[in-house]
Amino acid sequence: MLGLSILSIFGVAFLRAAAKRYPHHHCPPFEGDFNVTATDLYPESADWDPVHCRLYVGAAYNASFIIYDPYSTSYETVNIPGISHNPDYEVSGVDYDARTGTMYICVTFSKAFSSTITGNASLANFTGPNAIVKYDTYYGVIDYITSFVGIQDQIEASTGKLVNGFQDMAEDTRGNSYAIATLGNTLVKVSPTGVASLWYESPNITDVLGFEGLFSIGDKLVVSNRLVSGFSTFDTTKPAVSVTVQPANLPTNETVGWDGLLAPSKYGGRIALSSDDAYGTRVFASDDGWDTAEYIVGVPRPADITADSNVFVISTDSYEINDRLYSLTAFSQLPHAKDPATPIETRNDFPQIDITVGVAELVKAWCGDEWW
Repeated sequence: MLGLSILSIFGVAFLRAAAKRYPHHHCPPFEGDFNVTATDLYPESADWDPVHCRLYVGAAYNASFIIYDPYSTSYETVNIPGISHNPDYEVSGVDYDARTGTMYICVTFSKAFSSTITGNASLANFTGPNAIVKYDTYYGVIDYITSFVGIQDQIEASTGKLVNGFQDMAEDTRGNSYAIATLGNTLVKVSPTGVASLWYESPNITDVLGFEGLFSIGDKLVVSNRLVSGFSTFDTTKPAVSVTVQPANLPTNETVGWDGLLAPSKYGGRIALSSDDAYGTRVFASDDGWDTAEYIVGVPRPADITADSNVFVISTDSYEINDRLYSLTAFSQLPHAKDPATPIETRNDFPQIDITVGVAELVKAWCGDEWW
């Protein structure tokens, strides 16, 4: 295990920032596995609003999102003008920023991930639009919809290569949001007013899966990077420079499938949950602000989550509800992935798995009874 030490000045500063970002609210207790019951939701990402006690869940194929009340199982659908029910788009990411009460929704080109889901490289298409949506959870309004098409065109003009597959976001202390393109390892910075700019461009743009998920610790971004089987970190107060962090103890005898990334607030930023497409949830730890990291095993997806031959079942995200941790399972329709014009099969229930106890046992094994 990584050596434990007395909190550094950095650690104290981070805990204060975490307390500000994740204020304690008094949502009713909630625990255990549950289904989000919403017709044709097909989620890939979700996040919790701890002020209004609601779960925001992206409806991938409808390119909309729902605001779900897990206590009453009621929900409302929010359509995004010009995007929802447009076959060019899918909702790929949902991220809450407690500093501003903002929910960020990332939408990506519907055919960007078709080759990775189906295994057919000929279906790869990186030409279509991507955008980020800022939604005010207090007033229930969309503050802005910012397109990334201009930035995609800018990269193509300068490099001759395409980037696509924007799917996750994180915020710095100044209200900027950062969105990652998995296909091309690009980071776009979006100002508090919705102005997008190219912040990090990979020196080696490829058409394979790279950046997958990210979280922020104050002004530090931690990005899961499938290309290096580890993390890439960035200091958002400086020009973008990628620093590779190779986790210790990562298994060499099995494939690790990186996807969504979460640093649960209950663990003060020292634990990260990486959704592994085929496995479930991988658990990583760091006691030095993610200058180094260690793999501490994981929590497998329950074996009883199954689907028919037309559906690809993968673990894509994790989130918190109060002090509980949840893993989200995506059910990707293979015919739709091949051709977004193909109607999806109706599905009503989407399981959410409580992994709180499994993660807690791994964390205790890592640090013993000396959490701090």
